[in-house]
Amino acid sequence: IDKLAGEVKRASELIRQCQKKLRTTEEEINNIFSELI
Repeated sequence: IDKLAGEVKRASELIRQCQKKLRTTEEEINNIFSELI
């Protein structure tokens, strides 16, 4: 159970990092589009 808890914690950290990267990428794309318009 301890091992599983550690893996779940690690997975949630990875998901959080991915969400942060996606938000940053989305902001960059929005900035590019706003410059084009």
